[in-house]
Amino acid sequence: MGLGEALSIGGALAWAIAVIIYKRLGETLPPLPLNLLKNLLVLGMLLLSVLALRTPLPHLGALGVGVTLLSGLLGMAAADSLYFAALNKLGAGRAGILGNLYSPFVIVLSVAFLGETMCPQQWLGFALVSMGVLVVGHARGQTLDVDAARMRRGFMQGIAAIFLMAVAIVLIKPWLAGQPLLWMVLLRTLGGLLGLGLVFAWRRQSPLGALRGRRLRWPLLLVAAFIGQYVAVLLWVGGYKYAPATVAAIPQRNQLGVHRVAGGLAAARATDPAQAGRRDLHAGGYFLPAAGLISRYWSRQPSPARRRAQRAP
Repeated sequence: MGLGEALSIGGALAWAIAVIIYKRLGETLPPLPLNLLKNLLVLGMLLLSVLALRTPLPHLGALGVGVTLLSGLLGMAAADSLYFAALNKLGAGRAGILGNLYSPFVIVLSVAFLGETMCPQQWLGFALVSMGVLVVGHARGQTLDVDAARMRRGFMQGIAAIFLMAVAIVLIKPWLAGQPLLWMVLLRTLGGLLGLGLVFAWRRQSPLGALRGRRLRWPLLLVAAFIGQYVAVLLWVGGYKYAPATVAAIPQRNQLGVHRVAGGLAAARATDPAQAGRRDLHAGGYFLPAAGLISRYWSRQPSPARRRAQRAP
């Protein structure tokens, strides 16, 4: 497993955990104010990181800066706001299923505009991950009643969000190589804030006015911003920096299983606490085989001492 694939998997897991928190935050905050607060918190974290680590400035021309800002506008302003809206309507489990579209979108766009190709082994990996996602997707999830019109709007918003996420990452992919990762994510965050500012201006609405009278759960906001944006996006963008887009996109579908299981656990506790223990055991059935496969993979890898011994004459 390469560095790019490992970062992609880590980013998917971090985002999947944060989605459950965002679902709770969405109960009291509309999508736009939630996205604004999240991006402002992450911008502060990134600025502190850049200053503390003395990260060198990126060598981007005007076009590169513009493309990076546009990527943030599409991926962090438009896509995240649409996804939060879909999350409120569909719940974590149903919204997670829509992520099935992410890899096909990225692969098609990468092949069409980046000239990337996929070897048979990569297609096999894509098929295996897809099968795993479908298995988890058929598990019992949320049983909340949602009217058909609301669900349709949620699915359309979710599909649009996933497509914009794919466009945003493919757009920035050629500019990632050789650039400091922290600065690229920071510029994307600025682009996201710029996009949100334009939306508030177009709606003639003050961001402070949108937050007035709202209950702000600052501990949850900080945790969600740190895990779901600071950590997840650094790992997510890092995956595309160190691996082809067609490779990095496939492992990131593993988050859907976490969405589905976590959504199901939350629904079980909300609707029938007596079944929560059985749902916990059911969830463990999904994670244990994955943990076993990972442990078997790593157990077959020779230790550093053994590698040195094998290289010795």
